[in-house]
Amino acid sequence: ASYSPDYRVSYNAISSSKLLIGMRLHSQILATMAGIPIVPISYCGKVKSYLKEIQLEDYYLDVEKLSTSEFQNELIQNIGITLSSYNDSISNICDARKKLCSLSLQSAELLSKVMEDRK
Repeated sequence: ASYSPDYRVSYNAISSSKLLIGMRLHSQILATMAGIPIVPISYCGKVKSYLKEIQLEDYYLDVEKLSTSEFQNELIQNIGITLSSYNDSISNICDARKKLCSLSLQSAELLSKVMEDRK
């Protein structure tokens, strides 16, 4: 597949998946919005912060351990857990999506208030 800067192309690919194993923040956000369970790999604080915000911080793998057998074992384990309890995984990600939507609305309301105050 070729690269497209249109986020809808990525969203459509992710939303037709059963599971996302993702390291990049925006892929995890798109999967959350699509209701697709994620097995997150964290490479920086913003990914960890996002996962904490949507209450999925217990499920991430640390990229610093990437070349270790511990990472490989945790990855296989997390995929297995996600797939074996798929309905729970869907429920968790849908709860996370609701939280993300609520936070987005709060941000929009705050921005609207700031813009009003500037008038």
